[in-house]
Amino acid sequence: MPEIDPQVLRDLSDGIVADVAPKMEEAMPIIPEIRELDQMLMVSVDISLASAHILASGYMIEMIQGAAECFNSLNTALAETAQSWEDSDGAVADSFK
Repeated sequence: MPEIDPQVLRDLSDGIVADVAPKMEEAMPIIPEIRELDQMLMVSVDISLASAHILASGYMIEMIQGAAECFNSLNTALAETAQSWEDSDGAVADSFK
C-alpha cells in the first residue's frame, strides 16, 4: 500500500505558491502593455509584422492565464488530496478501536 505524507503535499503546494505565484503576478501587468502596443503597431509597421505580433501576444496572454489557472487547480487538488489521506487514515484508525 502506498504511503503518502500529507504534509509533503502541503509543502509542495506551498512551494508552488512561493515560487510560481510571484512570477505569475509579475507577468500579469505586462498584458495591458502588450495590448496597447498592438494598437501602436497597426500604424507603424507592415501588416504582416503587426499580425504576427498580435497572434504571438494573444498566445502569450492565453498561456499566462492558463498557467495561472493550472497552478490554482493543482494547489486545490494537492490540498484536497492531503485532506483525503488524513481523513482515510483517521477512518481506518477509528475502525480498529
